[in-house]
Amino acid sequence: MVLEKEEYEGKGKLSFKRIFLVTSWKNKSLLAASQAGLVNNLIFGVTCGVFTIYFISLGISVNDTAFLKALHPGVWGLLQLATGPLSDSLGRKKLIYPGMII
Repeated sequence: MVLEKEEYEGKGKLSFKRIFLVTSWKNKSLLAASQAGLVNNLIFGVTCGVFTIYFISLGISVNDTAFLKALHPGVWGLLQLATGPLSDSLGRKKLIYPGMII
């Protein structure tokens, strides 16, 4: 866990509440990572649940619905091959914001 020195110095053992506050709200880097993870999980949940129900309601077959659903993680995985090395050279923070917009 990454805490700034002034956030923990002289405080002994940190309580769960203190760790939660620092990692969720007070440390901007950890806050951004938490929000990015939340958005990522929300997107996967929506595509898994809502889009699947939507495609089926349009009369699309189960096989075609499964193919459409598999496109999202498939494209995501392929893009990781490009964005992974790019984030190593540019830095991850510079890619998080545009990634969330897209």
